[in-house]
Amino acid sequence: EAVVKLKALKLELGPESKPAPVVKVKPAPNPEMEGKVKEQGDLVRKLKAEKASKEVIDEAVVKLKALKLELGPESKPALVVKPAPKPANPEMEGKVKEQGDLVRKLKAEKASKEVIDEA
Repeated sequence: EAVVKLKALKLELGPESKPAPVVKVKPAPNPEMEGKVKEQGDLVRKLKAEKASKEVIDEAVVKLKALKLELGPESKPALVVKPAPKPANPEMEGKVKEQGDLVRKLKAEKASKEVIDEA
């Protein structure tokens, strides 16, 4: 019942109470270098699939890492987190949090299903 109450409170609160999604921002590409990295990465995968010797694979991996360093960290997508929207109903938000805390506490204490459902 506690879980049911929590779900009902969340429904009442609405979808605007969910955390904001993480957005990835990709910088301007360097097509030539990205092509070299892709080519070397394909070679490493091919060598691994063919069960090449460890030395040959290691050499290819070292080259791949060097190319990735040349490409630079700006080639990796940066994580941008949007701030979560303000709760539409702070009182309801508090009730949802309180009920969720109660359910988590009961579960942590290994309470019986009946006790959890009644909460």
